[in-house]
Amino acid sequence: MDNSCNNTSMSPLGVGDYISVDHPEDMLKPWFINPHFVSIMITHSLTFLVGVIGNIIIISTMTRDKTSRNATRMDN
Repeated sequence: MDNSCNNTSMSPLGVGDYISVDHPEDMLKPWFINPHFVSIMITHSLTFLVGVIGNIIIISTMTRDKTSRNATRMDN
């Protein structure tokens, strides 16, 4: 009985399988490959901007309010 590890189960393509691309320059244009690319990028960009703006507001509020600069007041 052979107890050797079979690596073909680890690879979704199997051993010796390769992904070939007819035109590799198309990989530089992801909106051609994924039709939802633009909407995904807009959603991620808006989420990033809301997060940055929210963090800026929190930091500016904390730096202006000198009375709440101790550890016990941070949870209010």
